[in-house]
Amino acid sequence: MKVTYVLLHGAWHTAWHWHLVAAELRRRGHHVVAADLPADAGASVAASVVLDALDGTGTGAVTVVGHSMGGLVAPVVAERLARVERVVFVAGLLPLIGSSWDAQIAAAERGAIVLRGLSDGQIYHGDGSSSWADAGKAVARFYADAPPDLARAAVARLRRQHWTVMRETCPLLAWPDVEYRSIVCTRDAVLNPAWSRKTFRERLHVAAVDLDSDHSPFLSHPAALVDQLLP
Repeated sequence: MKVTYVLLHGAWHTAWHWHLVAAELRRRGHHVVAADLPADAGASVAASVVLDALDGTGTGAVTVVGHSMGGLVAPVVAERLARVERVVFVAGLLPLIGSSWDAQIAAAERGAIVLRGLSDGQIYHGDGSSSWADAGKAVARFYADAPPDLARAAVARLRRQHWTVMRETCPLLAWPDVEYRSIVCTRDAVLNPAWSRKTFRERLHVAAVDLDSDHSPFLSHPAALVDQLLP
C-alpha cells in the first residue's frame, strides 16, 4: 500500500536533512512530503505549513514522522488531518497536554535529565533565538555516526532557532485517535533514551523500538530508519 510520509525535522534543521530517508521511501514506492517548518512559530502555525505542503497529495493514508522537536508538531498535524493513520516519533519530544515543553522538562529534570549538552557550542541572540557556532560540537551532538562529509554538510545547513513551540502550552486538547510509534536512538547524545522509553510507555502506552544510532538516524542510518517507518 502506498503511503504518504510527512517528515518533520527538529530544531535548527530543515527539510534537506531528510533527503536520504525521502529517497529511500520513494524507492520503496511511497510518497514523501518534507516541509521547512517555521523556526519562529508554535505548533499550530507549523502544522498549517505542513497541511499546505500536503495540499493536492490525494486522499490516501498518511504517516507523520516527527524527529526531536518535530515531535511537538506531529500530533497537531494528526489532529487536523483525518487521513493520518500513524504518528512516529524518532528521538522525538513528546508533548504534555495542558503544559508547555519547558514546564514539562523542568519538572522531569528534578528526577531525570531529559535533554543533554545543547548549550555547549551555541550562540544566543538578542531576540531569544540560538544558532550553532561550533561545527565540531554540533557534529558530536547530532551526527556522530554519519560520514564526515555528510555531517559537515548537515551542520552547514543548520539555521537559527526560536523557541515558541517549546514555551507555548500544547495546543492539543486530547490525543488524536491514531497509531503511535516511538523510535529511540540508543546512542543519542541529545535526548535521554531512558526518558523516552518511560514517557512513551506511561503516556501513550507505547513500547519504544531501539535503533542503534546517534540522534540523527536520517543521515547516519537512513535505510534502517525506513525499515522502522514502514507499516
